[in-house]
Amino acid sequence: PQAVLAALHPGTVDSALSAPFRGAEIGRPPTEAARDLLAVLDTLQPADSGGVGAYAGQRLPWYVFCPPLAPPLSHRTKENPMRILLTGGTGLIGQALCQHWQRQGHELWVWSRDPRKVQRLCSGARSVQRLEELSAAQPFDAVVNLAGAPIADRPWSAARRELLWRSRVELTRQLVDWMGQQPTAPRVLLSASAIGWYGDQGDTPLTEASPPGGKDFGSTLCMAWEQEAERASAHGVRVVRLRIAPVLAPKGGMLARLLPPLKLGLGGRLGTGQQWMPWIHLDDLVTLFDHLLQR
Repeated sequence: PQAVLAALHPGTVDSALSAPFRGAEIGRPPTEAARDLLAVLDTLQPADSGGVGAYAGQRLPWYVFCPPLAPPLSHRTKENPMRILLTGGTGLIGQALCQHWQRQGHELWVWSRDPRKVQRLCSGARSVQRLEELSAAQPFDAVVNLAGAPIADRPWSAARRELLWRSRVELTRQLVDWMGQQPTAPRVLLSASAIGWYGDQGDTPLTEASPPGGKDFGSTLCMAWEQEAERASAHGVRVVRLRIAPVLAPKGGMLARLLPPLKLGLGGRLGTGQQWMPWIHLDDLVTLFDHLLQR
């Protein structure tokens, strides 16, 4: 099984302005979300007075990640479309992946309790409410597991923790069990996890090889989530676990919650201003999924 940490490479204000996510190297202009975030940081206190911002050229306590862009694959994928099953396809990441892969000509299925929501948010994808409804005669090439109740929108009460656990750990267990029952197992499972796997390790540099935190609920949840996904390797499936940081997008994710109060002049320092805050832009995350899918 392969783990991918989607939050690496410390950035600076000036380098991010000129090349967010190493844009200069890959020929892309700064993203709208990156500019918005930098505008927010500009309104906050400099790092030497306890804020999360910094003057141009100084290192920010934020991490920037851009995976190497995969070579153009459209000439291959349209001729040899994949059959892909997604869970969590109606979420922020799932919608973006559906749009991207539909343009490449792949056949997409979304496992969801609400077919009308799939129709509305994942136009062109087919929906299925129960895995048993899927025909074993038509094997899937890949499974992309993004399912999970929102984790940062309300306090972690006992009931909320139970829901978070069921929607991630138990759903992944059910998914992997179904994969093992198929005459032909999918070639690859791309299974979402989160940087919460590492817990709070302070200023310790973290990589895919770093140990888990294991002391708080978030870390325990991610560890159990990944363990369920890893079981698919016993069925000959290549398993990739993606430890995803908070996602930036113009119309969703962390930035959508962060910008409104700041635009109203009601924003302020985030926490102590000394904490590390990983993040990744939605476009780069889609590129990362696509790169791992095609390997």
